[in-house]
Amino acid sequence: MEERPSPDPKNPLTSTISRRRLLINSGIVVGGAMLVGPLAACGASPNTATTSTSPKRGGNFRLGVTGGGSGDIIDGQKIVTKPDQARLTAGFETLLEYDENYKLQTTGLAESVTQDAPDKWTIRLKQGITFHDGKTLGADDVIYSLQRISDPKQGLFGTAGLASVDPNNITKVDDRTVRLNLKHADSTIGDQLGQYYNGMVPVGYTRAGQQIGTGPYKVQSFTKGQQSVHVRNANYWRNNGEPWFDQVTIIDFPDVAAQVNALLSGQIDAMTDIPAAQINVVKNHGSLGILEGQGADWRPLCMAIDMPPFDDNKVRQAFRLMVDRNAMVQQVFSGHGRIANDLYSPFDAAYDSSLPQRHQDIAQAKSLLHQAGKDNLVVDLHTTDGAAGMVDSANIFATQAKAAGVTV
Repeated sequence: MEERPSPDPKNPLTSTISRRRLLINSGIVVGGAMLVGPLAACGASPNTATTSTSPKRGGNFRLGVTGGGSGDIIDGQKIVTKPDQARLTAGFETLLEYDENYKLQTTGLAESVTQDAPDKWTIRLKQGITFHDGKTLGADDVIYSLQRISDPKQGLFGTAGLASVDPNNITKVDDRTVRLNLKHADSTIGDQLGQYYNGMVPVGYTRAGQQIGTGPYKVQSFTKGQQSVHVRNANYWRNNGEPWFDQVTIIDFPDVAAQVNALLSGQIDAMTDIPAAQINVVKNHGSLGILEGQGADWRPLCMAIDMPPFDDNKVRQAFRLMVDRNAMVQQVFSGHGRIANDLYSPFDAAYDSSLPQRHQDIAQAKSLLHQAGKDNLVVDLHTTDGAAGMVDSANIFATQAKAAGVTV
């Protein structure tokens, strides 16, 4: 499943900035639909919120998130829980960035990233960017960052994507230039350098140490499972007025109901991952609004193809035909999304839009299972409430699968 709300061309938070910098500009975490009070739209302080879309400096932006707990971390190159994503994006930045159309741009820390040969890339940094402690971002920091990402012992998100990079053969050309010598040809290095979790950190950075990045907000305090407080980086390098808020407070909530109640009572200014079923309800609340950001978020139901029964392609084909995708979008997302076709985002350059859309075909699904010798199949589906719609999707699929004789 893919949840891809439509952008509002009249809203500067969703139509004119990159997905990564939603948080940088407004304190809102990347992706999906979110419920906001007046502050989120204007950047004013809580006492002076207006309906204007012109940013105003000041105020404490309070963002409500769910999915956090004792496992919360702050790391410029990894998240464990959903709130970690907001914290990472507030303080750390990448060499490249994706724009609102998911095209790579040099709006990040790099002045240029070029592929000189199939197995060689060169990174040139922008001049004069500093970390939160005043240290200038340089080639040594890039080398350290990429070597940290490449270290499998760190357990970081970007390790697999940068597997072609030889961490022992990254060379410093000068203070602002780094050359990557790869183990083999790889044309996707630029894509990886734009992933939000591949942030640049200073030499010597550790998760347990001081959280120092180049981003718009500096960590003031952090309590796992409760909240983190981030204050404005007065020396931020972008010359467009960012960051607008004096402070961003990212608050963990145990569930969505607590999030909504906090917003309705004015305890927070915005929340992420509003359940689609509540969108039309909250639209009737005069002081609240819905921001739907263009994104490539998706809700897949994944099959482990390296183990039975999904190591049999006939079984996989059958499961793809069990799903009523239109019903899933309507029931889980109240129509705020579109059906997917068993491939990752249409924004992916490798997405094959020529493939015909799959539709539910219970008879064919049963036939394929019979051919595979898997009649009356029983399977486990593991899910989580880490993102809106995941549990509902699992429950609805379990109901749909019964028609094909499958017990989930």
